[in-house]
Amino acid sequence: MSRLKWTKEAVLADAKRFSSNSDWMRDSGSAYVIAHRRGWIDEACRHMEALWEHKWDKPAVLASAKKYSGRAQWKAAELGAYKAVLRHGWLVEATALMMPKQRTRTLASLKASAKPCRTRAAWKEADGAAYKAARDHGPDVEV
Repeated sequence: MSRLKWTKEAVLADAKRFSSNSDWMRDSGSAYVIAHRRGWIDEACRHMEALWEHKWDKPAVLASAKKYSGRAQWKAAELGAYKAVLRHGWLVEATALMMPKQRTRTLASLKASAKPCRTRAAWKEADGAAYKAARDHGPDVEV
């Protein structure tokens, strides 16, 4: 099909075979590119958006967010859920449900982090999280 002249009707018919634009792009890239170039992409993907919206409703998005400790990790693992949260404005609510990172900082680990640095500024530059933990929690660190 690489030499096929893509008409609008042919592009729209091709798009109907797919339930997501990522599947369409992967399996029929030339039609997908033509749809983008000629401004038909919204019309071609309209039926896909409905399927996508149904999959990533608010309860599904929030359940997805709970499995991750950060936005970058979540976005990499479940891009559809992340796009839905941005589209609907649920980001603050979703990220509030994320698991906090479990990290234990002891006084000994903070000293080890600071030892190679000659100044506080250098330590802050080298290991900002350790510097902040020491600053925020003082000598009795168990963060």
